[in-house]
Amino acid sequence: RTNSAYAMVVDEADMTLDLGFIEEVDKIASTLQSNSQLLVFSATIPQKLQPFLQKYMNQPIRIEIENKEVISDLIDNWLISTKSKERTEVIYNLLTIGNPYLVLIFANTKENVEKLANQLIDRGLNVGILHGGLDSRERRRVMREIHNLDYQFIVATDLAARGIDIPGISMVINTEVPKELEFFVHRVGRTGRNQLAGTAYTFVTPDDDKAIAELEKKGIEFIPVDIVNGELKEVKSRHARREREDSKRDSDDPVVK
Repeated sequence: RTNSAYAMVVDEADMTLDLGFIEEVDKIASTLQSNSQLLVFSATIPQKLQPFLQKYMNQPIRIEIENKEVISDLIDNWLISTKSKERTEVIYNLLTIGNPYLVLIFANTKENVEKLANQLIDRGLNVGILHGGLDSRERRRVMREIHNLDYQFIVATDLAARGIDIPGISMVINTEVPKELEFFVHRVGRTGRNQLAGTAYTFVTPDDDKAIAELEKKGIEFIPVDIVNGELKEVKSRHARREREDSKRDSDDPVVK
């Protein structure tokens, strides 16, 4: 059946894909007339979205809007190396240092979210879960409970990083660097809002060096820290070895007099 609509707008296209609604959108788009206009808005254009775009868009005009500010200067970005460390233990220590008001903890998959949330619940913490595997009714219930402050800690996938405003988040923990680096900004941007300071912790291993370097190129500054005797301590820059090598190289260079 042909749709008489002259235009179709797909907003938050990457999240539509992530939440599994792309098939429904595909069915609607297939009913459009050949001269209908399709407008797609998305913070990221993941590879899995490309087939849909190529199917319905003919020589599309692509418009990109650069953010003037990558993240708020009210956010402190701490980097924690978890090489040879048990991540759940590190997370538990972060959550129990001081008394954060509301914490949003990100993992890359719903399986990791469920596993981490259950481990924290087993340790006696009050934890909510938010991911794309929840149906709309469950998601509305969880959001209502979050806004009612029924949870102090929320473990989530990138579903919560965009389009969902949870007031009062004082801390964000990235248990994994997101696969799509653009999501890092959306994750961290959940804190440091309304002129309130925020803290973001990102767990890394040596495999994440390239991704962190890319984020640094965008102007994001990280401070390496570790938990020592229940307190956060700054540690040597992860660039220290490279800086020493550069310094040695400079000293070995011949000097023209």
